[in-house]
Amino acid sequence: MLQDDGTDRSGRRRTVALVVGYVALAGATVSAYAAPTTGFEVSVYEGTPLSVWLLLGVALTVALLVACYAPGTRLGFAGLVLGGGAVGLVTALPLVRGYYFYGAGDGLTHLGWVSDISSGVLNPFALFYPGLHTVTVFVSRLAGVPATRALLLVVCAIALSFFLFVPLCVRAITGRPGAATVGAFVAFCLLPLNHIATHYMEPHPITQAILLSPLALYLLVQYVLCEDSLFDRLLTKTGVLLALASVSVVLYHPQQAANLFILFVTVSGVQAGCRLLRCGGEIRAHRPLYGQTAWLGVVFVGWAAGRETFVAAFSGVARELAGYLLAGSTAAATVVSQRGSSLSAIGASTAELFAKLLLVPSVFAALAAFVMLTSLLGRTETTEPETTALCRYVTAGLIVLVPYSLAFFVGSVSKLFFRNLGFVMVLVAILGAIALFRLAGLLAERSLPAVGYPATTLLLGAALVFSMVVVFPSPYVYMASGHVTDDRAGGYETLFAHQAADTATYGVRTGPWRYRHAIAGVTGTATSRYAERAIRGENLSRARALASADRYFVLSRPDVARETGVYEGLRYSESQLESLEREPGIHLVQANGAVTVYRIEARAPSRVRRPSADGSVANGSRTNESAATGS
Repeated sequence: MLQDDGTDRSGRRRTVALVVGYVALAGATVSAYAAPTTGFEVSVYEGTPLSVWLLLGVALTVALLVACYAPGTRLGFAGLVLGGGAVGLVTALPLVRGYYFYGAGDGLTHLGWVSDISSGVLNPFALFYPGLHTVTVFVSRLAGVPATRALLLVVCAIALSFFLFVPLCVRAITGRPGAATVGAFVAFCLLPLNHIATHYMEPHPITQAILLSPLALYLLVQYVLCEDSLFDRLLTKTGVLLALASVSVVLYHPQQAANLFILFVTVSGVQAGCRLLRCGGEIRAHRPLYGQTAWLGVVFVGWAAGRETFVAAFSGVARELAGYLLAGSTAAATVVSQRGSSLSAIGASTAELFAKLLLVPSVFAALAAFVMLTSLLGRTETTEPETTALCRYVTAGLIVLVPYSLAFFVGSVSKLFFRNLGFVMVLVAILGAIALFRLAGLLAERSLPAVGYPATTLLLGAALVFSMVVVFPSPYVYMASGHVTDDRAGGYETLFAHQAADTATYGVRTGPWRYRHAIAGVTGTATSRYAERAIRGENLSRARALASADRYFVLSRPDVARETGVYEGLRYSESQLESLEREPGIHLVQANGAVTVYRIEARAPSRVRRPSADGSVANGSRTNESAATGS
């Protein structure tokens, strides 16, 4: 990036700009805090005052300009901190604005596990990925805050670690402060998030494990760069830290640990190949990664092997892949085809959603490919031999990880591909930042500095804007907010405390079993009366006629906002949801403004097919019951 010209005038201008930027950041924080949520918000962006976004825009603009035009200086560092603070405020908006909780899906189950561990009902080592939950319990007790808030604090802290270690990785590879500056702003774009299988800010162990991985990558780079000796191979501070980081990734999520292990194996293979063929002098001078690779493999196998979750996931992938390769199945990328069908039904398209979610990552993937090509061809080997060698490690890792990830792009397990894509994007962010820094220098050399560096700054600014608008799910990307209000949680708690013991509970799309987990815990909590039970929208107007037994139906204010506002009546129209109030035999039994509970009296159907042993009709059988409750 542009170097500071050292004049007092430019220094004063940047100092004044930084003062304006920090004042804007402070003002945005105060404005956000002074506008707490008063109810369910279908979008974090719409619920947050416009003044917050305007002030954040000022802060980010100042941060980008000062940091990019004064890299490696105190003012440049202050600009980076300002940029990190602005993006950090965006990611922490649910906390700053007093959300009760964020994460209406998996997050509620993880909240239940945190409660189980905290109360001693569950041994954390019984979980497949206890890292997030145990850290949350520690933070909750240390800070004296409820688990709902502690979980969100941990999620935000992990995001901040991502912002820190991506530029540190870039700096360690290149040794250039300007490259680290670009790396910081690329990290602010949060490229690993795709909202298909990685989410923010919902507690989601695989996402948190991916965002933690730059820490392990930074330690890996530092480890191989250390002087190689017999003693150093056995024990070094960096080696101990890398070993601990490897264990942490396993405990946060073993699938991400598998990706990291593949990277370690690839780096070890490159080192072994260079030593065997006596080529790549810089790589041969690096400390071998063999011991750390073996350690990560032992920890991973020791933790995951034999666990039911691991066996089920492995069997599922093997089954889907075998069906695709051997049986001629065409069910590739089921998750994509399903979303494509839903988008078409509401007048949108997969291409539009791809552009909103993955355009910025695709641009940086193309930039990363540029670095991969130049490192393999050795174009920078004479001028930057160490950087080229380290880039070859990352390049080899991507060459292995991308085809490996594509193996998951089949059938019902296709979400696993998008999980792996999250880790691939961590490596892409590092190489993409290096590529952008090199391209800026190349443009400056061949044309004018006034062309190359402003173009780089504009690209980073545009990437930040397009990335910030998709940090949270919103109607913009046809997704519902994960906002959980305290009155919604209270409404479900009242329902669970007072409902009849022999009456099942139904809801919109799925039953309220996630809330059962969050309120009563997961361990030993039966959810058979709540799990995966729904009444389709077209059957709401005749729900009583189609019911073979009494049941409850729960309708929350977020359900109405999601179905009529975000999904535009795709499965439930506003008239269908309102029909419950008009149908005889359906009684309002509970309402608190956020959660409404109806009791539906059964009307025996004229004909019942295939009753089960206890006289009820199974949810999946093709009867009047299944027509009413299909999920």
